[in-house]
Amino acid sequence: QRSICRFWPPFASEKLEFSNDLKVNRETLRHWMMEAGLWKGRTRKKARIHQSRERRSRFGELVQIDGSHHDWEGNRYVSEFMADYNKRFSVSAANSQDAHRPLHQEKPVLRRILSVHSQRKLSKNLEISFETKTYKIKTQTTGYRLRHKQVMIYEHTDKR
Repeated sequence: QRSICRFWPPFASEKLEFSNDLKVNRETLRHWMMEAGLWKGRTRKKARIHQSRERRSRFGELVQIDGSHHDWEGNRYVSEFMADYNKRFSVSAANSQDAHRPLHQEKPVLRRILSVHSQRKLSKNLEISFETKTYKIKTQTTGYRLRHKQVMIYEHTDKR
């Protein structure tokens, strides 16, 4: 008993089998060691409970989790801070020539490229859910061929 007490159960099981020709399942040995007070099982971490939060009323609205009532949107020192920060840390370009390539896209194409793309699957009723709203596709026919098809939603930054 004393010779195996310093080993953890799987290794102690192998040690018993190798040195004493005694084959004991490691789980059985673990239970014996715990009953004898030679081994303590690990305690599992408790599941962390996360605070549920309601949706923000506007896009980009900050959430104040620490409980303070500081008004982040009315911070009057931001412009002063940004001017000071830019003065201290900004770096001028080594070459003043504009390295941007000319834009060869039409405005609708560019607008689609710069939008947020979300893919959804149509239900059998030709409905999709997007940002807590349900949208139904209207068709001139029965719409059977559209059931369960993938739909791409383009969300533009100007919300149009």
